[in-house]
Amino acid sequence: MVMDIFKLDESWRDVNTIIPFGLGRIGKRVLPKLMETFKIPFIIDNGNAGQVYHGITIYNLNDALPLINGRKIVVLTIERIYVDISAQLKEAGYTEYCDYCIFERFVEEWHYKYEGRCCLPKLDTAITSRCTLNCSHCAMFMPYCKDRKDCELKELKENFEQIFQLVDYVFEYTLFGGEPFLHSRLADIIECLGTTYAEKIGQIVVITNGTVLPDQRLLLTLQKYKVILSISDYTAVNLYADTLSEFVKRLDEYRIQYYVNSEIEWKDHCFPERSCDYAEEYLPEHMRVCGYTCHSVNEGKLYYCDVAWGARKHAGYQDQEDDYVDLFKIRRDCSVEQAKLQILEYCMGNVNERGYMSLCRYCAGMGADNSRTIQAGT
Repeated sequence: MVMDIFKLDESWRDVNTIIPFGLGRIGKRVLPKLMETFKIPFIIDNGNAGQVYHGITIYNLNDALPLINGRKIVVLTIERIYVDISAQLKEAGYTEYCDYCIFERFVEEWHYKYEGRCCLPKLDTAITSRCTLNCSHCAMFMPYCKDRKDCELKELKENFEQIFQLVDYVFEYTLFGGEPFLHSRLADIIECLGTTYAEKIGQIVVITNGTVLPDQRLLLTLQKYKVILSISDYTAVNLYADTLSEFVKRLDEYRIQYYVNSEIEWKDHCFPERSCDYAEEYLPEHMRVCGYTCHSVNEGKLYYCDVAWGARKHAGYQDQEDDYVDLFKIRRDCSVEQAKLQILEYCMGNVNERGYMSLCRYCAGMGADNSRTIQAGT
């Protein structure tokens, strides 16, 4: 399937001012970097209207409409929330890709078209398959992993080198697992990203369930590189509230930024216990609706989503060669310019001729077409 990945019209060419829409998890992580490059007169966020963020006033959409004055709107949300915001903006008379777009498209398309750089909103790397919990609905399929172990530091460094030979900048680089705090070299991994690739990463994030208490060296490393911890609170179904409380206390003592995510919605991916069996002609739309933007870089390969990589690594799924980008291969066989464009096309959804990852046939995904919600941590 051939897809035109570039959709922003030419009115975006000389943009130096943007209006961010959304100040949730994504907004708070990427706005500081956007503020270095673009003028931001105000922020739109219906839930935080009337507040001030880094000296910038926040308005709800209705109050913001008279102030926009033709300036471009960049929506800092995940895909399923963007759908609702897009409907609001269209109702107000705005046109997608002319007046506004989602953050991922702005990052990937704008920087490539007008700066010649390969910039990505987010990359993830799994550093361990060991975990303190054993959630049966784990999106990484850990209960199916027969050989749980940490990734070697040397292997991770080679992995980082492969991706950053081609990617100029990543707004957010996330380390996850399993439980990454089980990795004895976590401080060294962060040190590597924070020193070697300091100019290429906007924010380092570590996803944790808060069950493993960090020692002083790790706390100092987290502090030094201004790492943000995304803490998934599963204490409603797993008994570790006291440990989580102590975990947060240590972060506060070292002034480490974190978010505790208590209201987490999990969806049942169905795979590998049962197949969704979507119709062939629907699969490209199913992948688009899923809106999974957590691109996974592991073992020298780039996967469109963490779930696809986890299915292969931990659940024995036999993926196809066109499901991923072999970073070594494209670096060897393509010019740097061709390789960058291939990475961008892939991350923007033009994954292969089929138009979908082979796992999409069996995975229910994270989108609105999957109504199977389950309690997080189960």
